Amino acid sequence: MIASRKSLFNYLLVCIAIFILIYILNYFTLYTSDDFVYRYIYKDSMPTGNEEIVKNIFDLITSQVNHWKIWNGRFTAHSIVQIFMQFDKLYFNIFNSFIFVMLVALIERISSNIIKVYPEKLRAIYLTILFFMLWWFLPEIGKTVLWVSGSGNYLWTAVIDLLWIYLFTKSDISKKCLPLTLMLAFFMGAGNENTSPAIILWSVFYFSFHILEQKIPMWKIVEIISAIAGFILMISSPGSHQRAGEISIFENIKDKIVELAQISYTKYSLLYLILALLLTYLIAMKQIKREQLIEIGFMVIAHLACIYSLIASNEKPDRVFFGASMLLCLVVMQLLKLTLEQVRRLKIISIILIFPILIKFGLSYASVIQDNYETYIQVKNQYSQLIEAKKSGQKNVVLKLLKKPRYSYNAYQGTNNLHKESDAWFNQWMAVYFGVKRIEGEE
Repeated sequence: MIASRKSLFNYLLVCIAIFILIYILNYFTLYTSDDFVYRYIYKDSMPTGNEEIVKNIFDLITSQVNHWKIWNGRFTAHSIVQIFMQFDKLYFNIFNSFIFVMLVALIERISSNIIKVYPEKLRAIYLTILFFMLWWFLPEIGKTVLWVSGSGNYLWTAVIDLLWIYLFTKSDISKKCLPLTLMLAFFMGAGNENTSPAIILWSVFYFSFHILEQKIPMWKIVEIISAIAGFILMISSPGSHQRAGEISIFENIKDKIVELAQISYTKYSLLYLILALLLTYLIAMKQIKREQLIEIGFMVIAHLACIYSLIASNEKPDRVFFGASMLLCLVVMQLLKLTLEQVRRLKIISIILIFPILIKFGLSYASVIQDNYETYIQVKNQYSQLIEAKKSGQKNVVLKLLKKPRYSYNAYQGTNNLHKESDAWFNQWMAVYFGVKRIEGEE
């Protein structure tokens, strides 16, 4: 009983530490790129001169219908962004930090649920290892976790994915929860264009495998259908098709596959090596069951589907690999748990290794904090100048351009922000948001 309480205390302590670390980064990240757009009912990519703030659920639905027609179909993500853009940034900072903790906690729990290994005493250790993996292997954390629009599109949709996976794998869940899980599956399907279909593919494999052994309720197939419906609605967006243009999937398909293989190797070579070593050991020592191997195989297929579905995309920015990174970390965690549960010495070694990794993380985090803080001060000065200009009735404002950030953990690296020209897309939306007529940038 005492050991159980101690394990829970350590687990909660790690969760609180992760929350604080991410909250600080959220606090030092203000708005950039698309954020200002989503303060208003969506009408066009450029200001129309008749902007209306989203005031209720009907405004939100109207905005998302317009967005689906004009821009893209990711209504799950952009609904989240629009909701938070109606409130002070403080609320996003708190909820977003909590959602990141949920990401780590769900991966840890799902990794146990699927392989049926529950190392309760070491949950805090596994949570810590997972946080370090995500810190170094999630792509462009500045854009996918800290930036409001980016977080809505990647971090929040990833948590919806994992929450649905968690509920889907619980065979003891009551049928009374079906309305909730159906809705969750629908919004999961409309998350984004490469992770959502990969999760749906995983669910088809998982359901097919377990229905043969009668270990999953038959009614869960309705959830898969709901997820497919959400995905179809998302990809049928006229705005997405118009902006993407013509995409020839089979033209130069060999080159596209090679390109994606090279990208994934560059990003994940270390994790692939760890995966291969752990899997080889477990198979050689006969420490992995057939069912566990099959379950892990399904997740590996989902990871690969996240990557190679990008054959259908003309652009491959780093942030679109968020789902692939998340699923690969989940697979590595499954294999790590299976290995450490079998070899006592490795548990001790893994705990000892956390300390040098913690030092490396500390140095990395300190550099990131400094970089983000420097940008925060610059952006905050811009906001102060604009607020003062509005109070004094000044219509034309000249702001200092931002210095280039050093790390991808900074949301302002690579996102659209202040330009010299007042007619630039970002400048116009920033002017609308702060209630001035014209904003220019200067060195």
